[in-house]
Amino acid sequence: MNKIIWLLIFSVVCLKINSQEIKQNDSNKIIEQELLRYSLLYEKGKVYLDFTLNDYLIDFIKKNETDSTKINYGLVRWLNDEQIYSIFNKKEVNYLIDCLNKNRNPKNFSLPENVHMYSETHSSTIDELEKRRIVLSSPAITRDNNYALISYAYGAENAMQGGVNVYVSNGTSWKFYKSIHLTIE
Repeated sequence: MNKIIWLLIFSVVCLKINSQEIKQNDSNKIIEQELLRYSLLYEKGKVYLDFTLNDYLIDFIKKNETDSTKINYGLVRWLNDEQIYSIFNKKEVNYLIDCLNKNRNPKNFSLPENVHMYSETHSSTIDELEKRRIVLSSPAITRDNNYALISYAYGAENAMQGGVNVYVSNGTSWKFYKSIHLTIE
């Protein structure tokens, strides 16, 4: 009997670890797709990548939390009701926020040759402010692995545009779906 219990516990732990590895691989694929989306920025020189938009995405997710009696009709322009309820229901919102708080510095993704990680140790000279940048959040992937949200901004310091990109999974890969909540700095 004890062997069966230990075998069940071991199986559950292995499934959880495997699930976390799959989510990490999915996150890396989404980050790599985001970098490809902005490849025109770095065709002619260096671009600096930074991951400082988790709080922005957390605020966006919180503001759009919904239930069967309340829906943010601003999202209806981009997503249908089923997608809104799937991504922004209270249980999913708490899960996504927890994931974003735990995963602030993604690792193990491929960088194009011209893309370099941005560091706070860079000086704030005029040249530094004019450099092209891509700023992302960690991807927030729903529990059912059907949707992912990632905040993005790109451009030069103090002249950036961005928003939230939605990705949809077909079970084997992630496809860009739509950009929502667009902003310009």
